[in-house]
Amino acid sequence: MIEQTLEALPGLVLSVFFVFCRIGGCLMLVPGFGSARVPMQVRLFLSLGVSVAIFSVLGEFEGVSQNANDLTLMAKLAGVETAKGIFIGFLVRFFFASLQFVAESSASALGLSLNEASTEDREQLPALAVLISLTATALFFITDQHLELLRALVQSYNVFRFGAEFGKNGEIAELTKVLTAASFLALQVCSPFLIFALLVNILFGILNKLAPMIPVFFISPPFVIGGGLLLFYFISQDFFSVFMVHFSDWLISG
Repeated sequence: MIEQTLEALPGLVLSVFFVFCRIGGCLMLVPGFGSARVPMQVRLFLSLGVSVAIFSVLGEFEGVSQNANDLTLMAKLAGVETAKGIFIGFLVRFFFASLQFVAESSASALGLSLNEASTEDREQLPALAVLISLTATALFFITDQHLELLRALVQSYNVFRFGAEFGKNGEIAELTKVLTAASFLALQVCSPFLIFALLVNILFGILNKLAPMIPVFFISPPFVIGGGLLLFYFISQDFFSVFMVHFSDWLISG
């Protein structure tokens, strides 16, 4: 019994390592998990814990024990599994990166680009963009989307099977599809700010033509900023609800 366990030990350890390659590659890009504010040791042990939990569901991979001494093959498998995890992490990251980018554009359009704050990755952005980005990240955990992500990682072994080559199954097409969906969703939820800023600036431009002696563009910023913040106050609940519902639907169906 002990001899059989010792013989199977290299295969078990390597299987856990290969699961860790995919899980770690994904979690280092996922919002919250991959934040620079989270200590490296915490991220490492979290990835190890999740890897062991997922390994208990998947079991030992076929052929790992027999090829444990083939270092070239083992290194290739580790690289492929890491690439698959990074690919999945990028798909999730696209949604939050697109929201952050469009939110930054909206804040600039509303005249809020001067007040900068630090994001979870310590990047300096307008305060409104940081508020939107951090709230979306918090809702990612509050609504248990991180658990759906872990479920999707387990199911990814049905799509990207262990040992299968990566990059030949339409990954680029899927990447483009997700990037398009993420960009469209970000524009959809942030469009009220962009439309409001456009209309207000057009109206003040017309007013400037009608009354050129009045310094319109010195008067307009309080109305643009105040109106934008008031608009955010009234639509914030629907803003984040629409984003999280569409993201959740994609995560479950994907």
